[in-house]
Amino acid sequence: LIALSFVLCCVTPLFAKTILVKNIDELNAANASAKPGDTIVLKNGTWKDVVIKLNCSGTKEQPIVFKAQNIGKVLISGVSQLSLGGTYIIVEGLLFTNGYSPSHEVIDFKINKKELANNCRITNCVIDDFNKPERMSDDNWVSFSGKNNRIDHCSFINKKNMGVLLAVLLDDDRSRENFHSIDHNYFGLRLPLALNGG
Repeated sequence: LIALSFVLCCVTPLFAKTILVKNIDELNAANASAKPGDTIVLKNGTWKDVVIKLNCSGTKEQPIVFKAQNIGKVLISGVSQLSLGGTYIIVEGLLFTNGYSPSHEVIDFKINKKELANNCRITNCVIDDFNKPERMSDDNWVSFSGKNNRIDHCSFINKKNMGVLLAVLLDDDRSRENFHSIDHNYFGLRLPLALNGG
């Protein structure tokens, strides 16, 4: 049994795939079919007006990774948003710029009230000047829900509209005692609004 377990541990990673996606339809298809250990690579370029919803399920040993082909070369622009509602998902290397969220969050650790993220991670991403057109329209650039999520080594620069930059939501039992980690991030220039939330 010990030998069989060792063989299975060695063989399982062989089934993991690396998939290059070039648009939101291919990304949605990759999310729907993703298996633990898979890596989905977003092709370099501008991804405009995309609402990305990731609800696949990896494992602690084999998370599902969504990453830029080259860090900082995948530009999320226009009316765009990223929502996570799965488990053991890692998102890496995206740059949000020249746009704003269609809802209240730019990055949301939930898709809806039923689909919350757990054990997910956003790393090495940037949100820069991703503001709603009206200064008094509020949003949160990042909202945490679920449990054991992490955001690290990210930069947040030039938030100019109403709303807090990052919020940890405690609106139901599934998001309390959450053990989130917010570490090694850079919080850049934010002009004062002279109002609460700024």
